[in-house]
Amino acid sequence: MSEPKTFRARTLRNAGSSLAQLIVATISLFVLYRVVLDILGPREFGIWSLVMAATSMVGLANMGLTGSMVKHVAEMRGAGEFERLSGMVETIVISVALLSALLSVAGYPLIKAYFAVTLPADAYRSAVLIMPIALVAFCLSMITGIYQSVLYGCHLIVQRNAILMFESVSFLGLSLVLAPRYGLFGLVYARAAQNLITLLLSIFILKRHLPFLPLIPLRWKKNLFKELMGYALSFQFVSILTLVMDPLTKGLISRFGSLEMVTYFEMSTRLIGQVRGIVVSANQVLVPTFAQVHRTEAGQVEALFRRSYEIIFYVTVCLFGLLAAALPFVGLLWLGADQPMFVNIATVLCLGWLINTLSVPAYFASLGTGAMGIVVGSHVTMALLNMVLGFGFGRMWGGYGVVWAWAVALAAGGLVMHTAYCRRIGSGWRAMLPAHGAGLAAFCAIGLLVGHVALRQASALAWTGIPRVDRLLSSGSALLCFVAVFLLPAMLHPVRADLVRWLFPRRVAKA
Repeated sequence: MSEPKTFRARTLRNAGSSLAQLIVATISLFVLYRVVLDILGPREFGIWSLVMAATSMVGLANMGLTGSMVKHVAEMRGAGEFERLSGMVETIVISVALLSALLSVAGYPLIKAYFAVTLPADAYRSAVLIMPIALVAFCLSMITGIYQSVLYGCHLIVQRNAILMFESVSFLGLSLVLAPRYGLFGLVYARAAQNLITLLLSIFILKRHLPFLPLIPLRWKKNLFKELMGYALSFQFVSILTLVMDPLTKGLISRFGSLEMVTYFEMSTRLIGQVRGIVVSANQVLVPTFAQVHRTEAGQVEALFRRSYEIIFYVTVCLFGLLAAALPFVGLLWLGADQPMFVNIATVLCLGWLINTLSVPAYFASLGTGAMGIVVGSHVTMALLNMVLGFGFGRMWGGYGVVWAWAVALAAGGLVMHTAYCRRIGSGWRAMLPAHGAGLAAFCAIGLLVGHVALRQASALAWTGIPRVDRLLSSGSALLCFVAVFLLPAMLHPVRADLVRWLFPRRVAKA
């Protein structure tokens, strides 16, 4: 088989498994949140979300090493340095495990202080009680992330996605068993148990492909640690900014809004994250490729970036437009009732994440080529805007102001990332809108506007006389109106035809 066909087959296999993993994760998430909300209620669920965000601060122990591993693994694997690769994995696992344990102990009083500022008294007591288990769960997830990154760098993406599919289903099962009996404790117990299971599975799969890798890491190599830290320092800085933003945003929403708003912010973020994951996963499979191409054929990096951006722009506008139009319908199915707070928060976040997601090709191209200054600049922009605007907008407009601040920060960070990388390759603002991109975005906006008007008009009608059915029909009409406006431009877009030819070459050849 020729190299282009081999690359295409591998990429399709990886992207297909990533899509399957996202479908399983989305269905599991949908069922989990729907059932757990009924068991705990929005307020208790908001406490759980805030605890998870606060304990993620222990992620500072990562030191940026996990994020930088994909590039190093791809390079070592390509050079056949498997024993050195094994030593690198052991060194990182030992370093992260020890530091995370120390940070958990040292950060315990700081997290309690954070809860005291952001939570009322009764919620504070519940959060403090479940915090130790949540810290253990997060430490396990960090170690697991190391092995997952190695799987990616070794092109074992199908195996990694299989593990993640099992993780989604088993976490759902554990939560449904433990949450009704133990409440908040049950949900955190389920997460800790599942992280341990995922860690063991990741080690087992990786061990089969890297025989030098021991089951229990025992070797720590100072020279490898120093070598890795040079590249990882930028990742560490980005990690700090990322870790600060989530608890800061949720804390501000709790302070200026309510715990219920924290719950719907969490649900909106997770829902959008699943949709965005389609774009991210499809592009993430190119990170090892960017690293390899940059090392051997640097001139091909720009062409690879341009093509991936054209595809990502088309897919992102289509997916986010469809999601925004479907939010009232999804909210009814997911929450079992009209919940304007969820729809409003999710709509604002859709706008911010859409613009941010367009920077995905620039992000992964920067990772693969080692241009970490671009990544750092983008995250600094997001962190500063999120902090300054979050406080300002929160004081003026309450919880919704904090949500808007986060959306603005996301959009600005994405724009900084994309324009900086385009300047690096000599494209500038010209590459912001690919060919036919403006028309696609315009039809998407018109479709959403028509759908919104249709929803308002349809909501005033009594379709069947059954309130729940009438609400489903009116929200469904908004989605249908969007599809009616947007479907033809999306189908006629040249990127769609290119995708069909690339994904189904035999079918096109026969036609």
